[in-house]
Amino acid sequence: MARFQQPRGMMFQQGAKPAPPQPVSDSALKMTVGPNRLFVAQTKGGKVNPVDFLGPGSICGVKVVEEDEHGDEWMQIGRFRWVKTREGVDVRAAIDGKFPVIGPDHPKSPWRAALNEEQGLHGGIRGLQASAWERIPEDANELEQAIAEAAISMIGLASSSAKGSPFSVIVGALSEHHADPKIGVGIKGWGAPIAALIQAEGLKLPWSSAAAWARHPLGAWPASLTQLEELARKQGVWLSAEEAKLTEGECPVGAIVVIKPQREGAQVCASILVGGEEESDLFCLGSVDDHPVGIVQVDLDAVLGVVLPVQR
Repeated sequence: MARFQQPRGMMFQQGAKPAPPQPVSDSALKMTVGPNRLFVAQTKGGKVNPVDFLGPGSICGVKVVEEDEHGDEWMQIGRFRWVKTREGVDVRAAIDGKFPVIGPDHPKSPWRAALNEEQGLHGGIRGLQASAWERIPEDANELEQAIAEAAISMIGLASSSAKGSPFSVIVGALSEHHADPKIGVGIKGWGAPIAALIQAEGLKLPWSSAAAWARHPLGAWPASLTQLEELARKQGVWLSAEEAKLTEGECPVGAIVVIKPQREGAQVCASILVGGEEESDLFCLGSVDDHPVGIVQVDLDAVLGVVLPVQR
């Protein structure tokens, strides 16, 4: 699982100043350093220099983006100058000669194209997506449709992906949201943060901004099922299966459905409701036991609670 941490074991020299950026004039990409220092190495995958770093807010041209032998992604910002991709770095694509910031929640963020490419390499994913499209009720409103579409676009997203993968971008954003670079370490179930993220996408919330989460039903981005339930109860949006009218089939598409473990040793799961099934089962999309996002069949008797898709 990808995780992002500041370089360890470094002693900062007193009075050390960030090295001046060295823009690459013919670069098709630029990157902006986030709130933390970004240390520079002479080679891709090499040891970073504790006194050679880019300060917060620095903007540099990116000549190439490559992976090292460990699968970590590096950007070349100049001759013998490489920086390791991590949270706090925004890649900016040239649009009409300008370089507007493209954060991870932007529709044209590079990780989305990478995920789409990965999905195309697995024929079964396209079939699952087509099947999920057919499950969306015809009477779903615009918001419900948007959340369902966001869930479908995530099918195949895997928490076991290598560093530098689409999933690592989400881990980085979650780390920044909680101001904890180790937030992704030890998380065994990604159902809650992914389900909340999908709702945010459908609600058109810029989820890489902590302030935007105040308009989410949960009020914040949960890193676990425990946090999800705590936030939902605090915000007054936690509903039982009966209160959500799941048994009458009136629960809206796009709701987060929290369910009991489906087998011994499994984890509690959170997924996005997409449609109904025969015999009163629910057709949901989510991640179970760290498997890639996919179809989750939910028995109504297994539902612990529901979070409705209502923007604040």
